[in-house]
Amino acid sequence: MKNILNSILIILGLVTLASCTDNFVSINVNPNSSRPDAADPKFQFLYSVSRSNLYSNQWQVGDQMTVCHFCEYAANDGLSASDYSIDARYIQGIWDLTYVALANFNAIIRSYENDPLHVNVVNMSKIWKCWLMLRLTDYLGDIPYSEAGSADGSNPKYDLQKDIYYNMFEELADAQSKLNADADKLGSYDLIYSGDVAKWKKFANSLRLRMALRIAKVDNAKAKTEAAAAISAGVMTSQDDDALIRMGSSATETNSQNPIYYHRNSSVIHMSTTYYRIVENLGGLDWPDIADQNENPNITDYILNAERHPAKVDPRSPVHFEPSGTKVTVTTDTLNKNWDGTAPGNVSSAVEAVLKTGQYINDYAQIGEWFYKNPERGVPVLEYSEVCFLQAIAIETNVLTSGNAQNLYEEGITANIRKFGIPTAKIDAYLNSEDTNYHGTSVKYTHTAGTANTVLDKLITQKWIAHFVEGSFEAWADHRLYHKPTLMPFAEVSSSVFIMNPDDKANNTPNAYIKRGYYPATEQTLNAENYKTAVDRMGSNSIQNNVWWDVD
Repeated sequence: MKNILNSILIILGLVTLASCTDNFVSINVNPNSSRPDAADPKFQFLYSVSRSNLYSNQWQVGDQMTVCHFCEYAANDGLSASDYSIDARYIQGIWDLTYVALANFNAIIRSYENDPLHVNVVNMSKIWKCWLMLRLTDYLGDIPYSEAGSADGSNPKYDLQKDIYYNMFEELADAQSKLNADADKLGSYDLIYSGDVAKWKKFANSLRLRMALRIAKVDNAKAKTEAAAAISAGVMTSQDDDALIRMGSSATETNSQNPIYYHRNSSVIHMSTTYYRIVENLGGLDWPDIADQNENPNITDYILNAERHPAKVDPRSPVHFEPSGTKVTVTTDTLNKNWDGTAPGNVSSAVEAVLKTGQYINDYAQIGEWFYKNPERGVPVLEYSEVCFLQAIAIETNVLTSGNAQNLYEEGITANIRKFGIPTAKIDAYLNSEDTNYHGTSVKYTHTAGTANTVLDKLITQKWIAHFVEGSFEAWADHRLYHKPTLMPFAEVSSSVFIMNPDDKANNTPNAYIKRGYYPATEQTLNAENYKTAVDRMGSNSIQNNVWWDVD
């Protein structure tokens, strides 16, 4: 498979955006420009899937430096959007990547939709296209969709986000119904499921469920219809159904490596105080010791020797984050081995740290070895644990009318927590714990005493933890939708892009947080008329404007 991927990258060409510390090469893609059809659609499908994921430096600028901070897993990483001032190159990068991939998927669909020899690659392209465009519309709101990536190259209109959702519901339902296990076999050309049609069907239906929950506040009747239909058609039922991008790697195939591995020596994620507050004491389990290490090889010596950690902690957290000094040398000697977070919005360059907060980012806990030790580890796209939480949330909010929310909640936690090698006895103790975190949330489903401890508080808190760190787009969307779990208004925001009302900050209201990204500057010249229509419809291109499904 690695040789196949290399060949395709040579044939089709690879435009790579450099990292935020290197020179960028902007490809300035018109969202409606077409791409040449491939000789074999399997080649084009493989290439397009591999380059629609946020790979190598694309992940750094499209996720780590932006969305990972918006949902507050991390804070104050160098050159990030730590004060909501998003580098224009970061926005341009995810826009260009998305529309290059969309044009390729649309070319496959146009060329082979009526060809029975290619029924699976066509419908897999439709499904993946929906995942791709869902990510961008939830990031920005109204975007070019129905007219984007067509053959004539004309400038596309910006579709209403509601219309995009409705179209994708139809596309997902139709595409999964047409997949045929007896038709074309993709095998290694499919980086997600190696051509397993049954799993593609589950992925499509699970994505449909994700979308249904997203619109429940603004279009409840549609949410109920789509959620019920998705469940009926068949969603993920085990971790074997997880959608992971597995691209392979070697010493020279840097763009095929797991992106966190790719950045293991140059750019790491540092813990936020928000993360620390959510996981401290949650589940009531002691910080790992040598006995835990004997049971679980993911408990490293660095974890055992950490300092300033909570006495009790969610058992995934010591694996999520390592103490300072593990990969990057600390700035302050006395904070070596520090397992702590930094408050979001404290801009922390070396000079500003002295003048403002005294905080140096290298003095705080950093992303754990589990995430960066394997260059071939699959990148999560949608996992069974999320599907469990989605169903439980749907039941709790009456989007679904049947099902056992507690069983689904506990299964979602279990599915996620065992990825990190946590023994069954620890999981059982965790599920039955009434110990609360900083905000008052506990794990035990039936324990709802105190503050921030409703069933919905528990569900969204656990979903937020389960999405760490590669599900940051979903964690950010959940916070915009539910305003859970409790995050922290940024200590500082850029006054040129975000007007912070002191009352919103003091009362921690939804308006204290970023609501969307902004459209890239190239659209003002490449697609000026349609861009202006979209911006006029929203009132402005502000990051403080709500997207359609975010009603408060």
